[in-house]
Amino acid sequence: MKSIRTHKKLLFLLIGLLFIVACAAERVVKKSQRHRPDWVYGMMKDYFISSGVGKSFEEAQANALLNLKDMVIR
Repeated sequence: MKSIRTHKKLLFLLIGLLFIVACAAERVVKKSQRHRPDWVYGMMKDYFISSGVGKSFEEAQANALLNLKDMVIR
């Protein structure tokens, strides 16, 4: 009887630790396709298209705006 309780406690501890590790893992907020289409870094009629990379969505958005400004200047 004591052995079963010990095994249950260890099982719950293991499940709890796995849950904590899974929740702490870094997640991708938004991710583009692996192979980007040709139009990503180009200009289409009435549109400028750019992309950015960052650790957060806001950082990626800021990097995309910097890339866009560079495209407009060129």
